[in-house]
Amino acid sequence: MAGRIPEREVYSRVSTQRLYTPKDRMGSDYLEELGFPGEYPFTRGLNPTEYRSRLWYMTQGMGFGTPEETNRLYKLMFSKGSNRFTTKIDLPCQVGYDPDNPMAEGDVGVIGTSIPSLKEMQIALDGIPLEKAAVSGLIGNTSIISWSMVLAVAKKQGVPLTS
Repeated sequence: MAGRIPEREVYSRVSTQRLYTPKDRMGSDYLEELGFPGEYPFTRGLNPTEYRSRLWYMTQGMGFGTPEETNRLYKLMFSKGSNRFTTKIDLPCQVGYDPDNPMAEGDVGVIGTSIPSLKEMQIALDGIPLEKAAVSGLIGNTSIISWSMVLAVAKKQGVPLTS
């Protein structure tokens, strides 16, 4: 993988090596405590080259009101060059309440978008080419459900779900 993407030059006053090995940590169990980049226990990052092969990015947290309002914001941000969306899901959806549940009253769409079903996720992501975008920030008890909805929309768009 390292050969596919050239690394950038790292500017620092501190000299660094490309990779530190067990020889650099004598007296410790290197594999148990640190491991290698891109390998379990992932203390050195999920990817072997991390940000040495790509630039850092900033993600805009978005989502408020209705899925339609959120979609308009996504489209605006995408037209301005953003392709990373941290989707904010409202509190009732995060804890698994349906928006018409009396316990959700006053909180629907306040700190995020109300996306209780696949239909609303399709509306929020309508016209966003997910093969060119990264969606994150699906938090709370129902995050696996929200992520599944994003994958379902991507699949409907014809985006391959393999890496």
